[in-house]
Amino acid sequence: MDPAPDASSATSSQVLSDKSSPALSDNESSDSSVDNSSQSNTMSKMSGSPINNVPDPEFSEKDTITLMSTRILEIIFDYALNKFDDCRDRLEAGRPRFIEVLNEFVRAGAQIDMALPAFPFKSANKVYKALGFLPDKAEEIALARLHNMCRRIEEIYEPGAKVVIISDGLVYNDLLSISDRHTWLYGLALRAMAVEKGFTNIGFSRLRDFVSSDSDFKLPESLDEISYVANATNFRRFILNKFGKDDLDVDHLIAVDEDTRLTYQGYRRFLMSDLRHIFTLGADRTSNAYKRETKYLAKQMLVRGYAFAGAIKHNFPHHLRLSIHQSTGEHKVSMSLLNTKTGFTTPWHCSVALMADGEWMSAPMGDFKENPRMKIVDENGRPSYFREMTEEEFLEDRRQAEEAARLIEKPVVKELQKPERNENFVQWEGVTCDVKNGGKTKRLLDQVDGWLRGGTLTALMGVSGAGKTILLDVLANRSNSGVVHGEILVNGQPRNMASKSLSATVYQQDLQFSTATVKEALIFSALLRQPKTNPCVEKIAYAEEVLNLIGMEALADTIIGASGEYLNSEQRKRLSIGVELAAKPTTLLLLDQPLAGLDSQAAFSICQLLRQLAQNGLSILCVVNQPSARLLQTFDRLLLLGKGGRQLYFGKIGLSCKTMISYFERNGARPCNADENPAEWMLDVTSSTENSNESQDSSEIWKNSPECKAMKSKLAQLRKKFSAGTDLLDGSDTSDAVQQSTPGFDAMALQRAFYKYHCLENMQLRAASPTDPVVSWLTNGAVLHPPAYLS
Repeated sequence: MDPAPDASSATSSQVLSDKSSPALSDNESSDSSVDNSSQSNTMSKMSGSPINNVPDPEFSEKDTITLMSTRILEIIFDYALNKFDDCRDRLEAGRPRFIEVLNEFVRAGAQIDMALPAFPFKSANKVYKALGFLPDKAEEIALARLHNMCRRIEEIYEPGAKVVIISDGLVYNDLLSISDRHTWLYGLALRAMAVEKGFTNIGFSRLRDFVSSDSDFKLPESLDEISYVANATNFRRFILNKFGKDDLDVDHLIAVDEDTRLTYQGYRRFLMSDLRHIFTLGADRTSNAYKRETKYLAKQMLVRGYAFAGAIKHNFPHHLRLSIHQSTGEHKVSMSLLNTKTGFTTPWHCSVALMADGEWMSAPMGDFKENPRMKIVDENGRPSYFREMTEEEFLEDRRQAEEAARLIEKPVVKELQKPERNENFVQWEGVTCDVKNGGKTKRLLDQVDGWLRGGTLTALMGVSGAGKTILLDVLANRSNSGVVHGEILVNGQPRNMASKSLSATVYQQDLQFSTATVKEALIFSALLRQPKTNPCVEKIAYAEEVLNLIGMEALADTIIGASGEYLNSEQRKRLSIGVELAAKPTTLLLLDQPLAGLDSQAAFSICQLLRQLAQNGLSILCVVNQPSARLLQTFDRLLLLGKGGRQLYFGKIGLSCKTMISYFERNGARPCNADENPAEWMLDVTSSTENSNESQDSSEIWKNSPECKAMKSKLAQLRKKFSAGTDLLDGSDTSDAVQQSTPGFDAMALQRAFYKYHCLENMQLRAASPTDPVVSWLTNGAVLHPPAYLS
């Protein structure tokens, strides 16, 4: 993932500022700030001795100075950005300008001053890219690299060199949802790291370097965390007012200026990934809308970048300009802060790993976490980097994990382990749903077909308004509005002939009692929703097995509380699934957006739980909104709906989503790039076709496709296999269509179930005799032995 790029110039002659810099925090120590007086002292030295080397008589003084500048520049070029094929050509384009700047320092025998806008704050994407919000080993490696570059210059040029890191953290942090406080803490920790590691050739800018003494904007003599945050907004306003341009035409600059175009493209790339977990996609934000919004945000960053570039040029006019981003090379040297084998070169947008061969590798944090050979190493009490285990370490680690798993292994719910359940099929054909709205009929589902097989996971996707939740309600027989037509069979039998405990539905809303504990919620669901013929003791035992199955036995006595109070998002979602499992569904589990609001690791954990449930025999249909490629591959099949509930695809997803991608590419979709999310790409190509004026849309393409014909053939085979009649919801005549409604609420059943639960939880249960009338009523005649947790 590319980091935030440089700010572009208004003209090609202006020195530009980079778009990712460290936190602009004040630290008054002399080794971590730039004294404005040192800038004037540097330039005053430029009348002294040129260099410490004795010049060759055959060379003029000018030639000797230029030769030294060239040697210094070659050292700097050794640290240049090298991830693009034309990087050397770009560097050479700016050589005359860079030599001219270096000649001024060498002629005066002065320290080489370089300015690098960099190290703003950790990426906003803490889900996939960065380990936390404070500097870690990646920043340490980058600072060491800059420090070593200066030390190498010092070996051939006695006055040496220094890199001043200029912050733009406060210029952009609010646009990226980074708090002013986190910006301060990142900068403060970065300065402390430089001091601790002895990086004496590294300096840091201060807010005061940008605010002159005669300015209307006044800063305190010394900034601490509170005063820094208090002045953050005014500082942004000051930079824009003094150095910005009200009539700046960003679109024109993008079109005519190469540096601006490169900056804009870089912004768009990193914004698409950094903000996706903050501004999530959903009903009110589609993939296309998100792209438009990030384009707008990138242009706003260009406006601020232009102003900040002017501030740098005004306050650091004589420094050699370094950059962390690809540029034309005419005005700044593009640097590689992490010289690793990958393209990730900015430490705040990735993590680093120490490989078994001793080399460092950079990549997004999520990539390292997926590798089972990587272990997180903590420094200063927080995660810092990854380390690749040797073969011996990996085998030992796996052995210990297996041993620990055996020690805590517990039996799973026996009722979910019957292999024959994997032969269960739920199939539907021609399902439609119509509702009346203002005297007109609106179609929510339009001839949807498909099937679910026990032991498999099926993803249900579609744009907003595609009828995904409506289809879940229809399959669960819980649709409370509209008229439903079609045929739904369970193992070839009409659904109304199947068990009432056929299915369970996990809705997106969290409907748990906040005052109950996790175990109480599961027991209450089991008592209330399992058949009355099941003894209460068996229901409670089943609920406890479900508790183990969802992996929450350690939280059994934890109060549920309000959202985020006692249980995190993943735990609450696991509990919602467990409450439905406690009802003992026999065939089908339906879930409406179970991954919403979860980070990537939590979402993957939920997918693993669903896979475990599927392997135990359930058919699972799950509504998901634009999952990552990693999450999408955990599903076996995909059912895709378009606007108005029209079917666009039903079939396998395939390894790396290749089966799904191949279908759409063969039917006219643009190719899916390697760096694209297949789910987002699929919704993009189908929605663009649906909204176009083409004569054949994605729905028609599906109806005429070989895949659709194969699906129809499969449904016919299932019908023949089970040799059963149909379950026409609307009868043989569409005029007699059945309007489904939610089953009536049985208040007496709820009262009886609660009373049973209350008795079992509070009374001292004894070994029961079937003749004991009280215990016989509680246990439906079963001999009662107190569960361990009630004793």
